[in-house]
Amino acid sequence: MNSLSKLFEILHLSRGEMALRKSHRRRRARRQGSALSCETLEPKQLLAADVAVQFSDIVLDTTDPVTVALEGTFEDTAVSGIVVKFETNAPLTDNDFYVELTSNTPLTNANFLSYVNSGAYDNSKFHRSVSDFVLQGGGFKHPTVSADQPGSDPVAIPTTGTVQNEPGNLNTRGTIAMAKLGGQPDSATSQFFFNLSENSFLDSDNGGYTAFGDVLGSGMTVVDTMGSALTYDAQTYYSNTALSDLPLWNINQDNIVQPQDFVKIENADVVTESALMTYTVTSSDTAKLAASFDSNGDLVLTPNASASGSVTVTVTATSKLDNSTDSDTFSVQLNSPAGPTITPIESLGSTVLGKDATGKLYADVQAISYGGQHLTETQFATFTPRAVEDFGSNGGKQMLFEKIDGSYSLWSMTSSWAFQSNVIIGAGDTSAINATLVKFGLADPAPVLTPIESAGSTVLNQDQNGNLYAGETAIEYNGNQLNFQTWVNKGYTAVSADSVNGNNRLVWKIGDVLYQFEYAGSSWTTVTRGVAGGAPSSARYYATEIEQGVDFDNDTIVGPPITITAIESLGDTVLNQDQDGNLYAGETAIEYNGNQLNFQEWVNKGYTAVSADSVNGNNRLVWKIGDVLYQFVYAGSSWTTVTGGVAGGAPDSDLYYATEEEQGLDFDGDTIAGTPFDEIETSGDVVLKKHKSTGIMYAGNNALEYNGNALTYQGWVSKGYTAVAADMVDDKYVLVWKIGTALYQWEYDSSWTTVVRGFGSRAAGTDAYFNTEQQFDVDFDDDTIVGSPIIEAAGSTTLSLGQNGNLYAGETAIEYNGNQLNFQTWVNKGYTAVAADTVNGNNRLVWKIGDLLYQFEYAGSSWTTVTRGVAGGAPSSARYYATEIEQGLDFDDDAIVGPPTVVIEDFGNVSLTRNGSGILFAGENQLEFNGTPLNYNLWVNRGWTAMAADDNVEGKNVLVWKIGDVLYKFEYDSTWTTVVRGYGSQAPGTAGFYEAEVGYGVNFDGLNGIGN
Repeated sequence: MNSLSKLFEILHLSRGEMALRKSHRRRRARRQGSALSCETLEPKQLLAADVAVQFSDIVLDTTDPVTVALEGTFEDTAVSGIVVKFETNAPLTDNDFYVELTSNTPLTNANFLSYVNSGAYDNSKFHRSVSDFVLQGGGFKHPTVSADQPGSDPVAIPTTGTVQNEPGNLNTRGTIAMAKLGGQPDSATSQFFFNLSENSFLDSDNGGYTAFGDVLGSGMTVVDTMGSALTYDAQTYYSNTALSDLPLWNINQDNIVQPQDFVKIENADVVTESALMTYTVTSSDTAKLAASFDSNGDLVLTPNASASGSVTVTVTATSKLDNSTDSDTFSVQLNSPAGPTITPIESLGSTVLGKDATGKLYADVQAISYGGQHLTETQFATFTPRAVEDFGSNGGKQMLFEKIDGSYSLWSMTSSWAFQSNVIIGAGDTSAINATLVKFGLADPAPVLTPIESAGSTVLNQDQNGNLYAGETAIEYNGNQLNFQTWVNKGYTAVSADSVNGNNRLVWKIGDVLYQFEYAGSSWTTVTRGVAGGAPSSARYYATEIEQGVDFDNDTIVGPPITITAIESLGDTVLNQDQDGNLYAGETAIEYNGNQLNFQEWVNKGYTAVSADSVNGNNRLVWKIGDVLYQFVYAGSSWTTVTGGVAGGAPDSDLYYATEEEQGLDFDGDTIAGTPFDEIETSGDVVLKKHKSTGIMYAGNNALEYNGNALTYQGWVSKGYTAVAADMVDDKYVLVWKIGTALYQWEYDSSWTTVVRGFGSRAAGTDAYFNTEQQFDVDFDDDTIVGSPIIEAAGSTTLSLGQNGNLYAGETAIEYNGNQLNFQTWVNKGYTAVAADTVNGNNRLVWKIGDLLYQFEYAGSSWTTVTRGVAGGAPSSARYYATEIEQGLDFDDDAIVGPPTVVIEDFGNVSLTRNGSGILFAGENQLEFNGTPLNYNLWVNRGWTAMAADDNVEGKNVLVWKIGDVLYKFEYDSTWTTVVRGYGSQAPGTAGFYEAEVGYGVNFDGLNGIGN
C-alpha cells in the first residue's frame, strides 16, 4: 500500500470530528429508545479458590527430589464451564483476561472454540470500537509491517461456515456475543464483540444476538482500556468499509500506521482451572526439606541428604480473578538416609536398574513400586526385568520386562517410579521389539545410511559405523562387508557405485588414480575382477567419469574438458558455446528444465541465442525468434532454473529497444543499442521525437517534412525555432514551435509532410498561450502549470496557482497545518480546489471530492490556520446550493447559481419562472427592467409579487404583478427586455380583476375558483 495514511490529516482525526461523533450519537440514541432497560451488571465474579483433592502425607526413603502433581488439587468454585484466556497488548501491567463460556449455547461454543483451537484469533486485532457500546474482533489478522510497505493491509480471518443463532442470554455489560450480518439471524461466523454497556436492545434485534460467555473477575478493566483507544475512519485508508471505527493506540507524526498501533489479541487459548490461580509453597523446616515448583508447575520436594523426622508442607492457591485463597497442608516423613546395598542388573543409559539383597528393585536408589508395594525381581514369574530409563519429555520414566513367551511389557511410571500403565509388544512384532531394545540401549540401532555419491541409478552409502552399501544392499569383499575407514587406511577411498555394461562396479580412488571392483550382474557380494579406472586426464579416466556420471577430477565436467567460444561478450557476462553447442554464461552451464541448453537444438526450434547478462538483479538469456526478441529469466545469479519468460519485443517496439539497452546490443543493425529516438514531448496522442543520429523529427512514426525536405531539429534550432509539441487539435495535425518565449504553430496534412498553414503567435501569459498549453497538455512556460494559473475569480477573492502549483487567495499563500497547500498533492488525495471567498466574515476554501463539496474555514481574514471543516453538501442538497450562492459559483454546471428553476405560473403559452438567483424568466427569455435582470426577491422586498406572464394579451407580452390585493401589469416588447408601459390597477371584485383571472388561468384572490 502507498502511504495513504495522509488521509488521516483530513478525515476523522479524533473522536471529536463531526462524521464519527454523529455515528456514535446515532447508536446511543437507538439504545436509549429501546423499551427494555436493564440494571447495569458487572462481569461474573469468582467467589473463592477451594481445595478439590487433599494432598496425602508422604514417606520419603530417598534423598532424591520427589515430584507431586498439582493439577486438579485446587478448583474455582464459581467456574464450571470452559475458560478461554485472552492475552492482549493493552498498556497495563496485567493485560490478560479470562472468559467463561455459558453451558446453554453449545453450537456457538463449538464454533468459537474451533477458531480458538486453530490459532485463528492469535495475532488478530479489534477492528471496531464504539464508545459505551461494543468492542468487536475476530475478523482480521493485524498487519506485521508498517502501512507504507507491501502486505500492510489487514487480512481477513478465513471462516468455516455460519452457526445457528442461540439467543436467550442477556447482552449485559461484560458479556461476549457473536457478531452477524444485519437482517440475517443465523449469519455468525468468526467475529465476536464484548458488550461495554447494558445493550438490552440486542436481546431482540435481528433475532437476538447470542451472548455465550462472561468476562471473569476484573477482566473488564482490560476490555474497557482497549475500548477507550481512539478510533479512526480507515475505510479509504485500507479500502475496507468494515474499518470505519478502527481503534488504534497511537498515530505517529508521519501518519503511517505501525503494527504496534493496533489493539491486538496476542493469543487466545483454552485453559484449565489451575491456570486461573497462582501458587506458593512453604516448608516448616527448610533445613530438612526444600519445597519448590518445577517448570511444569508441579511441586518438587527435595530432602537434605542427612535429614530425618517429620516436616509440614503447605501449598496455597490464590485466584487470579478475585485474589481469594485456600491452602492445604500435609506431612512428609523423612527416614534415615542410610539405605540398602543395591546391585546393578542393567546400567545402560542414564538410569541404573538394580536390586537389594531381598530382591527389591530400584531405579538408581529410588524404590520401584507396584500397587503401593515395593516391586521385587521375582514378583511376576513370567516377567524378567530388563531395563529402566527416564526419557524426559520423550516418554517420561519407563521400565521394560521380557516375558517368557518372547513378548515384552513396557511400563509407564510416575515421577516417583510407581506403576501407572503398561503396553504389551507381541513376540511377532520384531520391528517394534527391536526399536524398543534400541531405545533402552539393549540392541544396536538399525543402520543410518549417509550418501557418499548419488549420481546414476545407484546411491553409494555408508552407515554410522562406516560400512558401505549400494543403496540399502551391503557391499562385500571376500565374505566381509567393506568398511570405508578400513580401506582408507589401506590407501583406497570409495567414490562411486553403479551398473556398467550390465555388471555392478565399485570405484575407488588410489591417490589420483581410479580403480574398480566389478561384481557379476546385480550382485554386490563377490568381486569377479578388478578394472582399471585410469590416471587423471587419460581417456580411461574420462570414460570412467562418464560411466559413473561423476566428476572425479573436480573440473566441474563429467568426461573430457570443454572448449568454449564466445557468441556475445558485451556487458558483464559472456555468452559461450562449447564444442557440442552447449550454452554457457561465462563458464557456467545454462540450463532449461534440468538440461543444458544446446544452441543447435534450439535453432531447430526456431530460436537463436543472442545475448546473456544480468538485468534488474536477475540473469537473462535473450533469444531471437525471427526478428522478435524473447527472454528467459533466471532468479538472481542462477543459470539453472527459468523463473519466467519475458517478451523482448518486436522490431521498432519500445520493449525491443529496452532489451537492446539492457543487454547493450544492437539487435536490429541500426548501429544504436536501444531506441534510435530522443523524445521531445509525449503528452496527448502523438509523441514528438527526433532521431539520435540524423536529427530528423517524427510525429509518432511519421517523419516530419517542410517544403519536401526532412525536418531536422538542430537545423531549425539554428534559425531560432525550438520544436516543443505535436498533437491532433480540433481534428488538425499541429506542430508547436517556441520562438523566444512566444508560441507558433504549423498545421499539417494527415501525413505530416505538407504544412497547410502557419498561425498563432501566442505571447507568454496570454489566454491564447494558456489555451495552447491546455490543448497540448504541455507546460510551455515552465511555471509547472498547464494552462492559466487562475482557478476561479468570482466574488472578491481570486483562487490561483503559483509556481509549483501552490494555492493563493489573491496574492496570499493558503496554508494547512503549517504548509502551503499544493493543488496536485491534494488532487492525488481525491480533493480538487474550486473556489475561495469570504463567507459570514470568515475566509473559506472550497474543495470538490468527487461530486461532493467540502470547505476549510479560516478565522477572519487569515488563510493560514483551518479552524474547522464545513460540509459543502452533496449535489442537489440545500447545503450544496447554499455553497453555490455563498461563493457565487455554479458548481454543478446547471447554469444556475443556487437551487434550480422554480415555476411561478405555467398557464397559457408562457411559463413564468425564477432561477436559483431569483431572476425571472418568461419561457426561456430573461426578464429585464431598465436594462437590469428582473430579480423576484428584490421586487418582493418592494411589495410586488410576480404572478403571471403571457404573450397573447391583445397581441402583447404582459407580466402581471400583485401589489397588496391589487393587480398591475407591465407590457413588454417582443424580447421581454424593455417595458413599453405599466397599466391596469385592478382591485379585487372588479370585472377587470376577474377577467385577468380567466385570461391568465390564475386564481389571484384565492376565492371561489377562477373568475366571478
